[in-house]
Amino acid sequence: QIAEAAYRMRILFRDIDPKDPSVAAAVKSTFTNHIELTPEFASLVWRKINDLDKEALEPGTQNYYQDIFSSWLNN
Repeated sequence: QIAEAAYRMRILFRDIDPKDPSVAAAVKSTFTNHIELTPEFASLVWRKINDLDKEALEPGTQNYYQDIFSSWLNN
C-alpha cells in the first residue's frame, strides 16, 4: 500500500512535495504507525515501487522516491 501511494502521488500529485510534513503525518498515521519499519520492509517497498513505476530508477525519479523513504519510512 505504501508503494502504491508513493507511485500514485508521483503521478497524480506532482505539485505536492513528498517531504511535506502533512503528507508524512498522513502516511504515518494511516500506514507506518501500525507496522515495524525494518530494512527488509523498506526493501520490499522499493521492489514494489520498481514493479509499479518503470521510471523508478531514473535519477530524478529515484531522488523523488528517496525523499519519500526518508520522510515516510523513518521512525
